[in-house]
Amino acid sequence: MEKKKEKTNYFPNEIIFKILLFLPGTSILRFKSVSKQWNSIISTHFFIKSHLKNAINAPIPSNILLCYSNHVSLVDTETWSISNKLFLNRRNEYQSFGGSCNGLVCFYNEYTSSRDVLVINPTTREWITIPKPFVKPQFGEFSYTLGFVPSTNEYKVVWFWMDEGNPNFEIWTLGGSKSWRKVPQFANPNLDFATFYARGIYSNGILVYLGFDQHEKPWLLSIDLKLEKISSVDLINLDPFKKDSNDFILGELNGNIFLTIIPDLISQNEKEIHIIIMDKERKEWVRKLKLIVPRMSYMRPLFINREKILLQDVCNEAGLYYYDLENEEIEKVYMGDYDFCYHAYPHIDSLVSLRGL
Repeated sequence: MEKKKEKTNYFPNEIIFKILLFLPGTSILRFKSVSKQWNSIISTHFFIKSHLKNAINAPIPSNILLCYSNHVSLVDTETWSISNKLFLNRRNEYQSFGGSCNGLVCFYNEYTSSRDVLVINPTTREWITIPKPFVKPQFGEFSYTLGFVPSTNEYKVVWFWMDEGNPNFEIWTLGGSKSWRKVPQFANPNLDFATFYARGIYSNGILVYLGFDQHEKPWLLSIDLKLEKISSVDLINLDPFKKDSNDFILGELNGNIFLTIIPDLISQNEKEIHIIIMDKERKEWVRKLKLIVPRMSYMRPLFINREKILLQDVCNEAGLYYYDLENEEIEKVYMGDYDFCYHAYPHIDSLVSLRGL
């Protein structure tokens, strides 16, 4: 008698590829153990790159990254619950945030003699450290910011510090050379920065910094990460807002550079915050938003989803709120724990491997 052939459940690689492409990175890593076929698909550079591109093009980020004193938590933007938690150190040291790019996150400690930079992927739980630069600033603020060069697929960390009114920059390439490279200074004898907001903001291969000169005029300084040089220093018009009566927060919003202006003057029950968005192609301010928020809050925008904008209230335990731009109503979507959260940022659930850099 002829033996019956056993039936097997088989899906072509193309079908499995398309299914996995839309799943969270944490789930995909677990599926590596399903079979050799699945592990082979997931481990390819083409799949990792395609998954990252799909995550970047999503209408809203998959997670919000909450930065605490010694750990980070990822809040899922669909369920508004913690999907992942990763501890940075065991000594409860304060970690400064150096930007998030393609699912990689940069941290550094600005209060100890050790200034080694930490780059992690919270999804894969991989991490690397970068040695501190040889030059030590004598005083003033400094920062590290993570960025990416799309054309060369390189990740770079930029170190910034001030020296007698002049901004200085050095660059380190992850997986590249083993030394810091100095960025040539921008020669402008008429420009002397009196104040600089230390952390840069990454957008489309460029790092942007906000500074004010001695006359309190605001400037945007841009660094081209591919060419490793200062590409522009532009005077911007923020009238009628003045530095002495407003807080200014530079950020990246849905791929565009934006500036949040929080006036010191507040009414009895509410206050206004203003958001000015720069178009990434035309390099000019193209959209202005005015939000009415509670008086005792300190709201920072994280991303825009159609006619709603997600805000973090820094004064209220990392509370996350949707602000409806049409009817000016606020809806609470997440309330953090009692540990102080000093930053919240949109985060992509990525499979980018630090070991492969």
